[in-house]
Amino acid sequence: MKICNLATTAQREVKSSQSGQAFSLSKSLNDAFDIETLLVHEETLLTGRASSSPHHHTEKDEIFLVVSGHPTLVANGEKTLLGPGDYVGFPGSSTDSRALINESSEKAVILTIGTNPPGDKVVYDHK
Repeated sequence: MKICNLATTAQREVKSSQSGQAFSLSKSLNDAFDIETLLVHEETLLTGRASSSPHHHTEKDEIFLVVSGHPTLVANGEKTLLGPGDYVGFPGSSTDSRALINESSEKAVILTIGTNPPGDKVVYDHK
């Protein structure tokens, strides 16, 4: 059995592979255990940053749980302000385009939980 702590878990800056835009600061909880079919990340959104470009997945199920702060969910172009304890889910069959953005003056921390199916494709919203 292995016990880990978020305070000592390595954090990396997530960037767009297309534009180089800086997104969240991410800590992978599943990497420490070599778990490949489940994805669990603690993501910190600094002011003005997004979790990703708006997108959806072809197979991956996702849940976003707000731990702290007030990020804005952008889903299909509509904005919804979230707060601590709020969570939203998207089944793999959903074509709802989504991203979280931090338009507030404080950082936001989100727990991202999802499946990690090998055949999943990411479809970016180019509207």
